[in-house]
Amino acid sequence: MTSSAIPESASSTRSAAFTSSATSAPSPRKRLIDAAVTLVAGVPAAADTSRPRRRATRAQAFGAEAIGIRAVAEAAGVTHAAPLHHFPDRVALLAAVAAEGHARLGDAIEQALSQSVSPADRLRAVVRTQALWAARNAGLWDVMCSPQLTFETAAVWRGRRSGQTAVDALSTVASPAPASAKARERRGEAFDHLVDAKVRVMDAYRAAVEALTPADISGDRATADTHRQLINALTTLADGLSLQFVAERDAPDDVLAAHADATVNVLLAGVVRL
Repeated sequence: MTSSAIPESASSTRSAAFTSSATSAPSPRKRLIDAAVTLVAGVPAAADTSRPRRRATRAQAFGAEAIGIRAVAEAAGVTHAAPLHHFPDRVALLAAVAAEGHARLGDAIEQALSQSVSPADRLRAVVRTQALWAARNAGLWDVMCSPQLTFETAAVWRGRRSGQTAVDALSTVASPAPASAKARERRGEAFDHLVDAKVRVMDAYRAAVEALTPADISGDRATADTHRQLINALTTLADGLSLQFVAERDAPDDVLAAHADATVNVLLAGVVRL
């Protein structure tokens, strides 16, 4: 989830209502994003790190390095210029693919929460689901964690807090802005969608934690900051486990799930009644 650019109060933004963009008849933009998602699975870099990942051929490319305007156009079966109508540059395309990844992760977490009963089960479910999802969607997770999106995503979130549009917020970061106003608007839309999707995932964590009642919290630890601290701890733990599970993705799901649950239990010991 890479929560560093996520708001403390996600539900206070317009993005709380974000939902998956999937429809029965995908738009041209959605078809391009879906084509990009098929590319990111690629072939993970070999254990030998002596060769930089940038030397990989397109067929071997994995995650963010597999995404380019020309490659996506070829995967979607359109002209090389067609993606530029929706994505003015590679940064906007990466943002759109990352937004799709967070939307799919949000779907998975919400489904897991709907099947969980006790408060502690819900806390374990959000972390376990994210970590397993990352392991089974490693290429897409790589895009979602792309450092190329970090500054822009953070800028758009800060801009929202001050009533600034995504276009204006993106003008404050160092990455080159598209020349035309229309292209800058399209890049802004891509990052708006990305922040919306990230906030939706955070809202799922928030819902799981805020379902805790004072009786669910052990001893004298129930303070005004307990929920916020738990959200921060759980998202940080989930991000760490996600990275670990991507590296260990050949392990069976039940083994990874047991590891995730045991780790969450250690985190919650003495805080939440398990």
